[in-house]
Amino acid sequence: LGWLYGTVFLGVNGAWWREEHREHHAMLLAFDENGFKDPQMKEDIWVQNAKLIPFYGREMIHFLANFQHILFIPIIFLAGRIGIVLDSTLTERKFRPWTILGNIFHILLHYAVLSQTSTPIRVYMAAACQFAVLSLQLLGNHHIKPWNNIHSASEGNFCVWQILCTQDFDTPVWFRWFYGGLNFHYCHHLFPTISREYFPIATP
Repeated sequence: LGWLYGTVFLGVNGAWWREEHREHHAMLLAFDENGFKDPQMKEDIWVQNAKLIPFYGREMIHFLANFQHILFIPIIFLAGRIGIVLDSTLTERKFRPWTILGNIFHILLHYAVLSQTSTPIRVYMAAACQFAVLSLQLLGNHHIKPWNNIHSASEGNFCVWQILCTQDFDTPVWFRWFYGGLNFHYCHHLFPTISREYFPIATP
């Protein structure tokens, strides 16, 4: 199902997401002297915390960091979807033939849908903007929270660490389906294996 809904329908490698997401939960917003330990919160085009500046060697990133508060939302809406699709494909750790097959099916699916309209770019951008709203929520769950050295973070209480590095989003009951329950992000990190239908019950 992860291959079908993730790789084929969404264009995001399901196996890549599962592997990196496990590390994201285990080493949430953590780094060490060698760089990022949380692979899913590592960004190549903006700096989330001053502690991370030494890990960005390119002068262009340092320059763009001065304007990232302006560029953040436009980049998410214009290139966010393309970015995560490329990231999930190019940073794949294992060669999986079915992932390549899923990517091909995804491209064919896009062609089948967009070829039916006279304004394919407009239709794609409308869908990408809907995806961007979900991306803003997912990024917002952690982006404003502090990063910590993995050694100091792992010495404390794991549950407290997860809470300090996470944020929930208050949404209307009728709109929770859009976020798949991940607006209850405290619960998602503290109890990652429970069904999302119980997130509202487990959240204070």
